[in-house]
Amino acid sequence: MKKAMTASPVRSAGGRALLWIAASLVAAVILVLAVHVMIRPVTPAQQAPIDHFGGPCGLCHFISEGVDDVSVE
Repeated sequence: MKKAMTASPVRSAGGRALLWIAASLVAAVILVLAVHVMIRPVTPAQQAPIDHFGGPCGLCHFISEGVDDVSVE
């Protein structure tokens, strides 16, 4: 005798939306952390170039006293 196949439960639209939002947030956090580690560290006195991203340096760079200034020319 064959057993009837049971279908996997179907997620509600709200559940699918919540899953997509959670996955997007996790991906964004991973991206920010990867960028934060890959970009060179700067000193607190480092001046940002004119066309540099407008946020605080600590969003993308590690801020440390022991590193050389990066040329902004």
